[in-house]
Amino acid sequence: MAVLLLALLPVPPKLSKSTKADQYQRQVNADILQDVFEFIFAPLQYAALDGVPIHCADGKIRCYFQILSAGVADHMEKRDTARVKIQRLSYM
Repeated sequence: MAVLLLALLPVPPKLSKSTKADQYQRQVNADILQDVFEFIFAPLQYAALDGVPIHCADGKIRCYFQILSAGVADHMEKRDTARVKIQRLSYM
C-alpha cells in the first residue's frame, strides 16, 4: 500500500466552554477544514470519476481508479492503529 501525505493540517485548540462564541468558533473551524479538504482533493475528483490511463507491464493501457482514504488521529491513536507496542527502556 502506498501512502502520500497531501497536507499537514493545524489543529485548533479545544474549546472547553459551551458559550455562543465557542460554538461559533467551532463552526468556523469546521467550515475552514471543509474548504481545505475541497481544495486539496479537487484535482483528484476528475480522476476518481473518469479513471486514469496507466501503461501496464504487459504493454496494455488500463483505466485505473484510485482509492482515497483519510484519517484524523493523534499520536496514540495512530500507534494503536498501526499496532505498535511501546517498549520502555530502563536505565537503572
